[in-house]
Amino acid sequence: MAAKLEGSQKYVEQEPCIVKDPRYRAGRKLVISGKAQEGAVDIFATLLEESRRKHGENSLESSLLYYEYGNALFRAASRRLSENEEIKSDADKSAEADKSSVTKPELDFVAKPSDETDVKLGPQKKKMKIVGDTDDLIKDGEIELVVEENQDTDLGLALEMMENSFAIFDNHLNSKESVIESEGSSKKCDDRNYKTWATNQLPRTLVGIGDILSFSRKHADAADAYTRAIPYRKTAVENSEQQLIQTNRNSLKISIEQLKFQRLLTEAHVLVAEELLMCPLGKDVITTETKVLLVSKDELVDFARGYYDKARDELQNAVYMMGKIAAKGHDMGTEKEDVCFLATMLMGIGNKLADLDEAKPQSECPV
Repeated sequence: MAAKLEGSQKYVEQEPCIVKDPRYRAGRKLVISGKAQEGAVDIFATLLEESRRKHGENSLESSLLYYEYGNALFRAASRRLSENEEIKSDADKSAEADKSSVTKPELDFVAKPSDETDVKLGPQKKKMKIVGDTDDLIKDGEIELVVEENQDTDLGLALEMMENSFAIFDNHLNSKESVIESEGSSKKCDDRNYKTWATNQLPRTLVGIGDILSFSRKHADAADAYTRAIPYRKTAVENSEQQLIQTNRNSLKISIEQLKFQRLLTEAHVLVAEELLMCPLGKDVITTETKVLLVSKDELVDFARGYYDKARDELQNAVYMMGKIAAKGHDMGTEKEDVCFLATMLMGIGNKLADLDEAKPQSECPV
């Protein structure tokens, strides 16, 4: 780790060395491309074990890898579930088409009871079996695929990993002692060099936790996690603005970084509004574990509308930033595409709010 600058009280902002590891980069590439199930889980599981031995379970390196491992587990599990639903949907259509057939249809994709397909879930291989004879699988024209794997297991582990990650980052940033000593090592390292980086990991981890909770249909808990990410996202935008001022707004790198932080702030508001509207109407929004009342049933729609309006304002700020960067002829990378995707999500929320307004008596509609 880098040391304090000589003759100064300033510290060099940087990332842990693990982000430069070729394996880490390969794992991230798989996750980003939607192929977490093709090796990313194993990569991050291995890196996490190595980091825990070398740097300690509560090091910043391990904290990052807790998140990456949990995120890979979640992405792989959600992809498998989606694929299983597609298989069942295709099977239902096939069965419906052959329902009137005198002879039983041949099902090429149905395996014999002894056949197994390896599916990698985490560092070890687990088995997914399609069990039963074709006679047992065909009931009233409906095909049943029995999968011997509990999706909740991987989702639970993924959530645990991300919660570990958040706790470690939060502890480091709020600890009075900035200089720590890695477990199993006599060499001390200065975490103040990583403060900005670690601060930006907190909302990233909270959003990851929210994604898992949302996928698990715990919408109140997901809304709570996304809401907690907003102050961190706002701080990141403000810090990037200060950096731009210091460079007389001549830094392209900081300009694009500010656009990214602005997009992420917009995203946080969009996600909260979206989750609130997924909660049952007519019921109080209460978290599962802590039983905290987030929003009363009478204020649910108005509360969601408030986040929607805020997201719309933040999106306008993002579009304004895009315009300034484009006016200088600079490439924004994938930011333009990401902002456009957010606009589409926001439009969907607006349509749902409009539908709810139409369903209300005229006297209750907002002016």
